[in-house]
Amino acid sequence: RKYYDPENPTIESIADAKKFCKKSRTFNKVITLGCGYGASVNRVRSILIMQGFPVTIGEARIIHRDYWKLYAGIKRFESELQAVWQDTGGWIPSLAGKPICVPADYLHDIVNRFAQTSGHEVLMMLVHNIETLRRQRKIEMYPWIPDFHDETIWETQEHNVPAVVQLFNDAMTMVNERLEMNVMMSGEPQIADNLAEIKCEDYHEWKRLQGGI
Repeated sequence: RKYYDPENPTIESIADAKKFCKKSRTFNKVITLGCGYGASVNRVRSILIMQGFPVTIGEARIIHRDYWKLYAGIKRFESELQAVWQDTGGWIPSLAGKPICVPADYLHDIVNRFAQTSGHEVLMMLVHNIETLRRQRKIEMYPWIPDFHDETIWETQEHNVPAVVQLFNDAMTMVNERLEMNVMMSGEPQIADNLAEIKCEDYHEWKRLQGGI
């Protein structure tokens, strides 16, 4: 909490949390991924121990219980998906309506399968809209990694940044109009010479010098 307020997250506080709270982030990442993928109390505990966090079985039970108390809505959604799965005889529709087959042995993973498939569908819609708009608006920008499962990376010259940011926002608006939803997109322009530098913070200084965009 010294570096990050979950009620008021900022780009700077997120960066500080990643820098100064690595141990806490690792601990919470194990819990989030483990529980999210349907891990039991014992499984969560064993993974935490392997990662260097020697929790007791009692502590693991509390962690597991409180995680699902916090994310009770996911459990309700899981029950709804399982009801659809029963009605269809083994599949659920994705956000865009594509059938997702789920073996009975993997019903515990049904929410994740829905989310992963649907998330990628949203990305494909977004990339299609970006490509359409960049041609219509004649903006010089090129896909660096157009489809990275849940991420798309494009490159352009600095003077095009405001127009490209607007294009991305418009492309996401088109996606939400099609889905009749409010899917959120995160990301920002960055100055980089290669893929390894893409998560650098140089753009913040450039934006400050330019007076913002």
